[in-house]
Amino acid sequence: MPKGCDRVKEMIATILAIVCAFAMVSCNNSPAEQIDAVSNKSFSDFEGISVEISDLHISPDKTSLTVLWSNSTEYTAVYGNVYRIQRLEKDEWVDCSLGVNVFNMVGYLLMPNETADKEYDLTQQYDISQAGTYRFIADCSVETSDEHSTDCSVCAEFRVQ
Repeated sequence: MPKGCDRVKEMIATILAIVCAFAMVSCNNSPAEQIDAVSNKSFSDFEGISVEISDLHISPDKTSLTVLWSNSTEYTAVYGNVYRIQRLEKDEWVDCSLGVNVFNMVGYLLMPNETADKEYDLTQQYDISQAGTYRFIADCSVETSDEHSTDCSVCAEFRVQ
């Protein structure tokens, strides 16, 4: 075989090695480096009760979202483990559920003028593997008197890049 053919084969092998190296590097990027959880967009239908995303962790073993619950009212609020995750697609919010969601029905008290971090495990419940804008949605109850409570909904947006 002529030396020119060997040289071409070497060049092709080198190019393929470089392409493979770039592909492996891009596949090994830590998902945590691709996350921007601070979008500062949140909503609550009860003034003084709010949530914001304080951390988003994505790894091959676990995906979790840490939510900071805030109560700047004079009332006690109760929130739980039940939540939803939606993804923004063409100006429409779409559910990201992996199927049937199962939650433990637990109520956490959030006293007046307190905050609390709550970690939500998304691993078996929701798929947030695509880049885009997502939102966390949850319901809570605000005890406005001894005999009355008001239901409220809260949400906070976050981005995965």
